[in-house]
Amino acid sequence: VLGHRVYGESDVARLFDLLRNDDARRYPSPEAVLADGRAMMAELYAEASRWFGIPEITECLVDEMPRATALRYPAGQYKSGTLDGSRPGRSLINTSVPRYEWEIAALVQGGGIPGTHMYWNYAMLADVPTFRKVAPMHGFVKGWCGYALDLGAEFDLDLSPAAELGLWAKRASNASRLLTDVGLHVDGWSRDQAYAYRLSSSAVSERDARVDIERIIGIPGEGGVWCVGGDAIRSAR
Repeated sequence: VLGHRVYGESDVARLFDLLRNDDARRYPSPEAVLADGRAMMAELYAEASRWFGIPEITECLVDEMPRATALRYPAGQYKSGTLDGSRPGRSLINTSVPRYEWEIAALVQGGGIPGTHMYWNYAMLADVPTFRKVAPMHGFVKGWCGYALDLGAEFDLDLSPAAELGLWAKRASNASRLLTDVGLHVDGWSRDQAYAYRLSSSAVSERDARVDIERIIGIPGEGGVWCVGGDAIRSAR
């Protein structure tokens, strides 16, 4: 349905290709990417306390990913704030390569609010040992990130059809990561096989697909945590 509304297309493989090469929705500059990301984050931050019942939610900044980091990361990264609150958490967007309007909702919701930033905000306030406040437990942290992609609909966010399609594309990409991880570490896929599968089963760019594959090779199991952790949280709920 969303594919028809945005592109007049329902074939999944064709939709992935259209999203990956959508020149009409490509941002003209890094400044435009950050402006849209910050506007959406401000809207989410304004409502977060009401949604979660946590009055002490800290601000989440949206910044450009440093160039040195951008070389080895895909579209986004989250950097947590400090325990004393002197430095806020930051959702970093990789602007070293073209970014598209349909990507922003998934990057901000998953990597910021109600996603990763909410996890770390709660962890730092919780009555738990210090290591639990700072140690990343990927199945839960990234599982919450994957789970948070579904929460926008519950919060009645006013998203464009293209942004909603981008959230769908992000969920598909998370599922693709899981199967790529299994293919590489269980079935013995080559890099080329993994790369071809990532491109055929998601809307990620050729560059981001290659970065993803190197991370999955280097961190066995990481490719599946968004889906496996997210499903565990949904089941617990």
